[in-house]
Amino acid sequence: MTVPTSGMGLFTPALIKLEKNPLAQTIVKDIFGFNVPKILATRTPEERMDVATLELSNTAITLGASLTLPFLVRYPVHWLSKVKLSELSGEVVQQAAPQVKLARLGAALGFLFPFASAFWSAAFFRNYITAKRTNTANFEKIIGLENGGYEKTPEDSLQEELDYQLGMTKKVLLTGMGLGLASLFGFSIAAREMAKKVAEKGVKSLSKRMEWFFEHFQLEGKNANQVNHGLATFVFWLAPAYLGWLHAARGDNEWKEQALKAANATLWFSLFTPFGLNPLLKKYFRKWVVPTRQNESRIPLYKELLTDSRYKRVRAQLLKLKDKQFGAGLLVTILMLGLTPQLLNIYLTKRRHERDMAAQKENALRFRAEAPQGGLVIRPDSPFQVFM
Repeated sequence: MTVPTSGMGLFTPALIKLEKNPLAQTIVKDIFGFNVPKILATRTPEERMDVATLELSNTAITLGASLTLPFLVRYPVHWLSKVKLSELSGEVVQQAAPQVKLARLGAALGFLFPFASAFWSAAFFRNYITAKRTNTANFEKIIGLENGGYEKTPEDSLQEELDYQLGMTKKVLLTGMGLGLASLFGFSIAAREMAKKVAEKGVKSLSKRMEWFFEHFQLEGKNANQVNHGLATFVFWLAPAYLGWLHAARGDNEWKEQALKAANATLWFSLFTPFGLNPLLKKYFRKWVVPTRQNESRIPLYKELLTDSRYKRVRAQLLKLKDKQFGAGLLVTILMLGLTPQLLNIYLTKRRHERDMAAQKENALRFRAEAPQGGLVIRPDSPFQVFM
């Protein structure tokens, strides 16, 4: 069947290919929406390398884990559950046997827990690389603030700090792998037992609670390697990344910066995008749709626009709208998730630092003024006060 090309914009063919490959679309948005803006909006060369290490690590985790882990975990699930390999990949149908759903959950969680732990551990790995490269774990020095700041890391010497950061990287990764293996083993054995119940008692479905769990946490796509549901995306993708950044923060200033980024991302993904941007795009979409499809609840895929005759009359307008949808989403990501929180952090951290430095100078002048001529004044917070 020949696909019509009339009405296509300059980027429409590329966007059609991206829509067919959600993983490729995610990587493109990661690079241009997050990586590039965050790397560019930095204060010093040291911070630029620090941010680049974390951002590129996150993108590498998304790509590498999605292309390898889902395929690898299917084999032990297949051996333990006795469910066919062919039933563990591809799009699952709602009427799939209950043992198949349990086995697919085992494969999904066997992937998702290590996937999440990799995002959580990435910040500690970044800290290790930066400390090794710059010989400091002081965040204030890395971002170029005057006189740096107090060392707030758990260890004293540089070598101890390197050991701590690398140790935490391994600990978080091993925790995720342990949870993944436990889930894989548990659900695979449960699938085998369920197959016996299906054969002996005619059980046809899972419990309502387990059906809900399967619906929200299964892996989707023709290769069964996509985390598409909003809840799974939040629990195993966004939350581990931002919580890892907070956990690995090298002092109060970095913790506050990461907290602002986490709050901003949570608001955009949970409120502004689903209740603001998406409804606006759907409103414009319905404006152009033929009367027979006025109740369409979603914006159709490029493939549907190009092949469904019911869209023929307004195909050109809808293709432009689809192109604008991708462009608007990328622009929002760049401005509101990539640049705005970083630029706001630069301003707020500088203000906090200037305030702290002014307070230190004021205290120093006050102590000097209070000191007797030729005498010695003991500061109120001095450890020598215990002997006074």
